[in-house]
Formats: sequence, C-alpha cells, structure tokens
Amino acid sequence: MFSKTILVSVAAVAFATSGAIAKPISSEMARRTGSVQSSSAPSFNNYMGISSMSNFDNFYGQNNFDGSQNEQTIIVQQQEVVCHTEEIEIVQQKLVVLMEVAKKIILEQVCQVEVQTVVIEQFNSQMSSFSNDIGHQSSKSASYDQNISGMLGQVMNSTGSLSNSNLGFNGTSVGNNSVVVSGNNWNDTTSPASVQMAKSLAKQAANSTSNSSSS
Repeated sequence: MFSKTILVSVAAVAFATSGAIAKPISSEMARRTGSVQSSSAPSFNNYMGISSMSNFDNFYGQNNFDGSQNEQTIIVQQQEVVCHTEEIEIVQQKLVVLMEVAKKIILEQVCQVEVQTVVIEQFNSQMSSFSNDIGHQSSKSASYDQNISGMLGQVMNSTGSLSNSNLGFNGTSVGNNSVVVSGNNWNDTTSPASVQMAKSLAKQAANSTSNSSSS
C-alpha cells in the first residue's frame, strides 16, 4: 500500500510550472489552515535513540506530523495554470518513476526499518490530507507548492545517484507558494458523491490486490 501512497506524494513535485511568475494574494481568504490536531500527538524526536531522528519533529513542527497544519498561501500566476487531460498511461508512467525514486530514497538513505516505517506513514498521512483537499473535504484548496516542486532536479545527481545536499527549506514552508490549477470538472452538486464513489472503488481495488498478493 505504501507504494501507492508514495507515488502520489512525490508526484506533487512532478507538475511544477517552471518559470511562472507569481505574487501573493493580499486577501486574507488566500490563507487557510487545516483542522486542529490533537495536542497529545507523539513526538518522534530521538525515537528509539536513533541519532538521525534527533530533529524529526522540527521539520514540520510539533503536533504537525504530516504538515497538514501549515498555512496555505495561494499565489496569482501571470499566466493561469490550467489542467489538460493526458493519456492515463503517460500519467501512470510518470508516477511509477517517482514512486521508484521515493523507494530508492527510503532504502538507500534510511537504514533503520523503524525510521523507514515512520517516514512511510508520514507520506500516507500527507496524501490522505491531499485527497481530502481534492474532494473538498478540508478547508484547503487542492494545490501544489511551486517552489518546492521546482526542486525535483536537485533530488538526484546526473549519474543517477541520490544527492546528499540539503535543499535548504523547512517543512513549515510547504504551501507558502501554492498554485491552484483550474479547469477541473468539480461540480458542487454532483462531485461530492462521484468523488466518494471513485475513492471507494479505488480502495476496493487496492484491497483486492493486497489480499490476492498475501494469499
């Protein structure tokens, strides 16, 4: 299941509109936050005494495990970003590439299976929140951060190996430069039900696949 989640999680990086010029919206309506998390959320700083986990919570901030509490600042593009329908096979190919890169990062740059598990669950939670944004089940607009997504080329070296460089941002900044893509088919009357149906069928297909592979 984690592969399905990771591919979408990293896929948010794939569709940046490079070169777009934008400016912040001054209206307070452009700034939204998600629902409040429980104050009893566990800390993963120094988890199991693992040195690489010493500052885990610092990336998104305490009680913000998946970044869903980040503020969202929607920016105005000089040229509107509009979605277009691509062949689904092409979309799936790109997502598979990103999924395999994500697996490469987790397996090559994390050696403790406990930490690998925590990072995977962090991705799971992030993409669950993004799915809620798409389905208009949260206070945020479905969007991507154009600054963060533009760093995709810095993840790997020209040789195909993973970069070891610090990309110079903190998780709390994700969403500060959010781009909302127009042109989708959302309808306030019919889409809530149709999206829920699509989600239910997709989960049914995923569960069926998982059950088949484990039998």
